[in-house]
Amino acid sequence: MVRPGVKRKSILNKTAQRPNPWNAYSRSLHSQGIFAESLFAVAIVATMIFASTAYFSLLGRDHMKSVLIQNARSTVSASCQASAELIDTGMLFALKDPADVAEYRTQYDYTLYSLQQVQISVGANRVYVIRQVNDQYMIVFDTMNQNAQAFTFIELTESQAAAFDGRIDLDIKDPSNSEAGMNCGSLPLRRAGSVIGLVCVEFNNQPITSAYNTSQRISRLLLTSLGAMMVLLFATSVVLFRQNRMNQQQLFDMANKDMNTGLPNRRYLFTYLADRFDNPSSTKLSVPMAAFFVDIDNFKNINDNVGHAEGDRYLTMTANLLSDYLNRHAMETRRECLTARLGGDEFVQLLADIDLDGAREYAKNIIDEFDNNPDISKYAKAYNISLSVGVSMYPDHTTHYNDLVKYADIAMYYSKQIGKRTYTVYDPDMGESIEGVTLSVREARARPGA
Repeated sequence: MVRPGVKRKSILNKTAQRPNPWNAYSRSLHSQGIFAESLFAVAIVATMIFASTAYFSLLGRDHMKSVLIQNARSTVSASCQASAELIDTGMLFALKDPADVAEYRTQYDYTLYSLQQVQISVGANRVYVIRQVNDQYMIVFDTMNQNAQAFTFIELTESQAAAFDGRIDLDIKDPSNSEAGMNCGSLPLRRAGSVIGLVCVEFNNQPITSAYNTSQRISRLLLTSLGAMMVLLFATSVVLFRQNRMNQQQLFDMANKDMNTGLPNRRYLFTYLADRFDNPSSTKLSVPMAAFFVDIDNFKNINDNVGHAEGDRYLTMTANLLSDYLNRHAMETRRECLTARLGGDEFVQLLADIDLDGAREYAKNIIDEFDNNPDISKYAKAYNISLSVGVSMYPDHTTHYNDLVKYADIAMYYSKQIGKRTYTVYDPDMGESIEGVTLSVREARARPGA
């Protein structure tokens, strides 16, 4: 077949001066050919896109399932870690029947309240703690049925039994099975190297199943309405990505921040110190650092007289005062610093690039700042509230971060022993434990003129 364009050129060359009735027809065929070729190309491209979409939608079904399972594993695992941070294993070890709760009533109620907050924050159905007593297992804390289920013996599931072997065990259901039940996680709680219980978190599998079924409906709609569903898929992916990032950030905050004060918690503190002390990279600490172990003297008086809600508010005020004062001090000298809450009424502050004289001055100033704050002094005077501070130095006292915090704690205890509302710098004569502090104080008081 001769192309219309070639034929037209031949006619024009031979009969340039004569009008040819075939010219319009040739141009029409040429235009129709271009349109047909274009339409065919579009049809081929559309078919390829359609076929590719159908193929990848089939692959995406299994991929979506694996993504949902992985997200569920991450959520359950992080929730277990966040809940475990709230459990005092010493108290848990002492709780063997309901009568033991009376001795730990305040701590028990506060722990249960904190677990309930974790449940609400992550959207869990239930958070509970299992305690092993001899060869039996009973629920000690239960956010869903604390009155009916607490201190009742139960039979362990296979997942819980596996967790008692010493590792976290996750039981994540198939997202395609709407009757699969709960997604569960069990994290061992250790005391003196032995597993004494589990913290368990349960999530309803229905939201994941709903998400999986929704993805299948989207895939089917993509096969019938490609363009519209591609836009919807993109929008859904953006929303899910942003939501996932928000959830990850929320879980990170729950695992690394104190829920009452907003300060970094014990876990974050020791992660931070490990990075500064043990990391061989550029983040390794290369200057002196002071650790200040701060404890609120007689804080129990506030809880006993005006209630735990007011006690929590007082803790938050104290946390803000400590953090703000350290940040102002560090900003003036451009030093690295951190304020963290260990738990209860105990805080740890870190300040880098400071010598012993500077640490002494800072400890004295923070006590004065506490005493002179008008909001804090209202209760301080009424209930004899003050600060006791212990100071330890890197590298003067130790080059290991665990000992840095421990020595500051020992020095703080010494401050309490000698009368409170003061600070003490750690001295090797205080020993390696709190018992050594008591002996040191007795010896100091026994000296002539003491």
